[in-house]
Amino acid sequence: GLHTTLIKGYPYPEDGNTNDGDAPPLFVMPITIAKPLPLTSPTATTVELGDLPFSTPHQIHRLFLTPPETATYADIFMEDTSNISTDDDATPRLFTLHTVQLLPSTPHRDNEKQRTLNLYPKQSTITSLPVTGGVTMELCLARGWSTLKTPNAVNVKVVWGGVQPTPAQLTVSSGMAGSKPVRLYNGLDTDVTLNPTAKLTKWKHPLRPKTIGTIQPLGERDILPSHNSRIYQLLTEYEYTPEKDDLSKEYKLTPRIPSLNHYLYESQYFAQMVHVYDDSKKLLGVTDSYPGEVIIPANSGTLTLRTQIRHEDPMALEKLNQQVVWVERTIGDVSLSVHNSHMSMVANV
Repeated sequence: GLHTTLIKGYPYPEDGNTNDGDAPPLFVMPITIAKPLPLTSPTATTVELGDLPFSTPHQIHRLFLTPPETATYADIFMEDTSNISTDDDATPRLFTLHTVQLLPSTPHRDNEKQRTLNLYPKQSTITSLPVTGGVTMELCLARGWSTLKTPNAVNVKVVWGGVQPTPAQLTVSSGMAGSKPVRLYNGLDTDVTLNPTAKLTKWKHPLRPKTIGTIQPLGERDILPSHNSRIYQLLTEYEYTPEKDDLSKEYKLTPRIPSLNHYLYESQYFAQMVHVYDDSKKLLGVTDSYPGEVIIPANSGTLTLRTQIRHEDPMALEKLNQQVVWVERTIGDVSLSVHNSHMSMVANV
């Protein structure tokens, strides 16, 4: 469960009397501890949460679970245990299921799932979601505020599953021949049925800077007031020439800076922006630490990508003078064949 407390620090009185309860604290330190339900064994796959009672609308049950180290997904089984033969109210009950895991330097939205459910008496449902093994997961089940006051209970069971691939990611280069083996490992006491598929959905093109980037100080408004430190910026330009077939039609691309993207408040740099211009220097789009697609109109010609990175130390910006920028584009799904052995691939079985 969830446990909270406060540590308060008081000044030590000169007369040695520590019983002065009227003195305000010098500091207050809040402490929160989320204690997950214990696992019966490292390879256990089922957590029985039992019947969670709901007696009033907007009631919330908040639970903490830790998936096994080798778990990669969870199946959450829920059943409304109301007896339709004895209950006067047989209408569906509105529930909201929410799960989240907190990972370092990762937005919580990447590891959360929310689902709204309408459960009739004796109705059951399954919600499947990816999880990270060994990281505590918060599971909340809330009854809707508009639900009638008829008491009911929901039986909840969580079943862990997992298949870990080695390697976890594959890189396919142009002109590569042969196969890329992937070995699968199931470390839990459960059987898993697999139907593997593979397809290509995006391709990336690396860009090197046209010239060495320019480092320059910013204006008087860009001075850190805490220690009177000026902020500097690094401006670097890149060129991207699309294929001839794309010059006469509209397309989309996503500029990415792999070493900087997806870091915001914990980033070592103050800002990261990419401006995309056409061959007439018209601004087509701007992206930041979480880049999105930029629409490129037809006949835009050779594109110019200008990156702006800011920091208070010019030496830190100097390290990014040769920073590579990737242009990512979506392609139609290209299916790849999957085989259970190298021999079956060669025989195309």
